[in-house]
Amino acid sequence: MGQAAHLVLRHQTWHWRRRVPSDLQLTSPRGRLSLSLGTSVLRAARRIGLALDLALEDLRMLHAPLDPATLTSILAKVRDDALAAEQAERALQPPDIGFVPRPTAARGIVVPEDLAQPLLHWLAQQGPMTGIEDADLKDPDKGRADGIASGPSTGALAQGSDDQTMAMVNEPADGGPVHRGPWLPPDLDRAIRDFVAANPAPPAQLTTARAASTIRATIAQGVQGAFLDAARRNDRPMAQAHVQRAVERLEVENGIAIDPSSRGVLERQALSVLGAVHGQAASGERVPPEILLAPPGLLAPPPTVMETAAASSPTTAPIVAPAAPALRKAVPTITEMLQKCIKLKRNKGWNDKSIADATTSIRMFVEYRGDVPIDEVTSADASDYKALLLDVPKLAGKGRFAKLTITDLVAEANAFEQALNDEQVDPNSVHGIFRDEDDDSWHVSRYSLATVNKHINFLNVVFTAGMKYLDRKEDTSVFASEYYDKALVKEHRRKRLAYEVNELESLFRSPAWIGCIDDRLRATASDCPPPRDARFWGPLIAAHQGMRLEEILQLQPEDVDEEDGIAVFCIRKGAGRTLKTAASARTVPVHSSLIRIGFLKHAQARRAEGAPLLFPELKRGGGFGMYGHAYSLWWTEYRRAIRIYKPGLDFHSFRTTVNTHLLRRRCNETMIKALLGHSIAGDITTDDYNAGLSLADLQQALELWQFDISHLDV
Repeated sequence: MGQAAHLVLRHQTWHWRRRVPSDLQLTSPRGRLSLSLGTSVLRAARRIGLALDLALEDLRMLHAPLDPATLTSILAKVRDDALAAEQAERALQPPDIGFVPRPTAARGIVVPEDLAQPLLHWLAQQGPMTGIEDADLKDPDKGRADGIASGPSTGALAQGSDDQTMAMVNEPADGGPVHRGPWLPPDLDRAIRDFVAANPAPPAQLTTARAASTIRATIAQGVQGAFLDAARRNDRPMAQAHVQRAVERLEVENGIAIDPSSRGVLERQALSVLGAVHGQAASGERVPPEILLAPPGLLAPPPTVMETAAASSPTTAPIVAPAAPALRKAVPTITEMLQKCIKLKRNKGWNDKSIADATTSIRMFVEYRGDVPIDEVTSADASDYKALLLDVPKLAGKGRFAKLTITDLVAEANAFEQALNDEQVDPNSVHGIFRDEDDDSWHVSRYSLATVNKHINFLNVVFTAGMKYLDRKEDTSVFASEYYDKALVKEHRRKRLAYEVNELESLFRSPAWIGCIDDRLRATASDCPPPRDARFWGPLIAAHQGMRLEEILQLQPEDVDEEDGIAVFCIRKGAGRTLKTAASARTVPVHSSLIRIGFLKHAQARRAEGAPLLFPELKRGGGFGMYGHAYSLWWTEYRRAIRIYKPGLDFHSFRTTVNTHLLRRRCNETMIKALLGHSIAGDITTDDYNAGLSLADLQQALELWQFDISHLDV
């Protein structure tokens, strides 16, 4: 097979096509591989194609079957690495001269003026040129040389027209491109051939050690991802097949028999271990890709025509190459582009939390890829990073996962998960984990699809702004196509649980409400009545009103008021108060159960004291300075201490509870949205025909929701 027999030029771009080798194991059949090489330069296409050929040969050595999608992603990564190296090398070459074919200009050769001028003059006389027809591309041998097609033979000219400039041929000559245009005059054709012969193209060769290492690293990284994906899916057939092969090898080659009772443990850990092994192999092989045109001894460029002419005729005036074009705008790094983006977005919807979230997303990606110029990040980088985000623990940045890079986060989560299943850690002593009911194995909770989309969105915003900054409006961000589909996100969204009535009544009969020792947790029962502060009132308000945690804790005494004879909460934005959305601002009635157990008296007492907050004992904390930071930690520890903790049943579940029980009581959805501060924009009935809900209407709806807390009456 010729060097470029599997390269096909379509729409000015070379494509690599190969049949899948019969000995390459795939999980599902696939007949042919096809990849765009992203270049119109044949020499570059040959080099990238050679890298793909080498990768395919290495993949044939794998014993484990590959998913076709994994195979494609591995080859795409090899392609992108080789293409990036090719582009980096070409960037160091002198700029192209307009009338010089690209392969010649890329070698830094200056065409003599006495050759260039006749060629330009002849081209100007020809008018529009006929291109290669798409049908010709069906034959992969056509259009694969980068030389100039040979002219018609003397015999052909004798039999045809006397005007040789209009002679046409239908077959390629010597493997050259199919020629559909007029032929060059003989003297000009001969001069060009002499020039090309004096400046031969160096052979395309890979620096074998570095290139092969990069390819092996890419393959190992791709296989690692396949194994880790299978581990997340709990793909037991794959695990069993690998364990079976390993056990048979040990028995045949080493005479070691494995206890059948141990196979379950082996199968549970097999895929994670195999992923870790290939990840280690990838990190050991990874080196910066480097592609050279020739071995070191052949790197010196051949003498140009002008140098040869100068040596033989010292009086010949030198030809000066055209001046280099003006420098393009400097390409910012990823973090530099983030700072530019923050300046643009600060007054267009980004608040302090949005900026902090965007900074976190960019920091994590820079940890993975490095703070490189934004145009060096490839689509393969974006796709690989999205896959890595799925392995990040949900509690990243907290506890044992604090102050770790993204790769260390994944490694720590995997190690912790193994320690849980090896019974080295008590599952009841930690949170952020869950148990698989099918095989009783423990798992660390990882990023949801919605969280991954959130990170991808911030990256896409920054990279889109980067393309606009560089005036590359035709280019899209490499993250633009990486979002998970909304329907898929909704399907996999973790369902937030709601409390049942009996669960709430049991909760509010626990020590923090009926009597406790006033320590940090308040989980130890006592005859002493509990203080009626934020820890007493917070869950009660949330369970009756459906308010968000921060909405409750930032309340000021004047936010508890009276309108039309009805006690109300005024939830609003102002000094020291923030809201999640514009729809969060609302005035809602105070539930009668809260009034009955003395909440209005508590608000009146704080107002009389001149307290700045309804719960003045609270302090702001955390990265965003929220009152709820320390409160959330207490709420989780308290529920664990009194043994009512359930994953998915958190403080925000009070809000879900109010919504769920009002729906069960057939309350109008518009009423519920008004009570909870949900957006009702786009609802035609609400927007066009609702003149406004009265406080009496809202009070009547809220009072449909009741549960027994009569033991707290004052």
